[in-house]
Amino acid sequence: MDKINYTPPMLSGGQKRKLSVAIAFVGGATVVFLDEPTAGMDAAARRHTWSLIRAMSANRTIILTTHYMDEADLLGDHVAIISAGALQCAGSSLFLRSCAGHGYTLRFDLLPAAAVEPLMPNGILAEDASSPRLRHVWRKLDHTILQCIK
Repeated sequence: MDKINYTPPMLSGGQKRKLSVAIAFVGGATVVFLDEPTAGMDAAARRHTWSLIRAMSANRTIILTTHYMDEADLLGDHVAIISAGALQCAGSSLFLRSCAGHGYTLRFDLLPAAAVEPLMPNGILAEDASSPRLRHVWRKLDHTILQCIK
């Protein structure tokens, strides 16, 4: 409430987003459109805004656009993913995860073992039978990892 006498141009970007979300719900509309409602907000403000959106979702349809998958997962009963202007998939968050899989795989193609071993004396090397290159798993990372990555 410390900003109650401020006009919108005096607010920060995140504060303007909060004001925009609040205004969207003031009229009591049964359908509310929110375009990137938490863009520019810090993590605490995002969580607070999510709580507000969840609380205001009773007896309303909220159509929300976001680049944040965690936001879509948390707030959406039905999620649609659009890429390059085309609908790629739609369904519950659980359905989308079952189709897309879980997590990420990160792979590095590295220099041959003979070149890497002097750089990483404490490293653990493991041969990858599917590739002539090596995949490395280190117990301890240090700055020399950058020298190993092509």
